[in-house]
Amino acid sequence: MKFIILGLLLSGIYFLFFKKPKSVAKKPTTNSPKTSDMIECKVCRTFCSIDDAIQSGSNYYCSSECLKKS
Repeated sequence: MKFIILGLLLSGIYFLFFKKPKSVAKKPTTNSPKTSDMIECKVCRTFCSIDDAIQSGSNYYCSSECLKKS
């Protein structure tokens, strides 16, 4: 009887303090930010994010300086 209690006590201590929990791989969520599309500036031909671009008519510009140059 003493051995059973001692075994349970030692296994409880092992699982409580020494056993590492298994790491769970995170699945990508559907609410994660997506990459934005890139657009080419009509004047300087550099690419910038469509969120950062300035639209004038059907043309996109990377900055207000390029917009003034056109």
